[in-house]
Amino acid sequence: MKIEGMAHDRKGGAVIVTDSVHYWVDGRDYWEDEFSNKEVVAIGKIVIRGDNPVFLDTSEVKSQGIPVSTVEQLEANRNRHWIIISKIELKK
Repeated sequence: MKIEGMAHDRKGGAVIVTDSVHYWVDGRDYWEDEFSNKEVVAIGKIVIRGDNPVFLDTSEVKSQGIPVSTVEQLEANRNRHWIIISKIELKK
């Protein structure tokens, strides 16, 4: 699949941000200067993993991740879109 978006670094690694989805880039912790904060085109396989670091905020224990208030929010925010890239280039 081909996606186009902005290459950004996040706490959890490199992402490609489109209008509607953040695609986490498998195997990449950060973007090199050549791509960082620039529009890119990536071709690869898209997978959805239930590995987003969300947790139910009980205010008793602080945890790394994204605090949510309800089980419904926990389930809704659990999935992340990943791209396993076979090709990446700057958008022309």
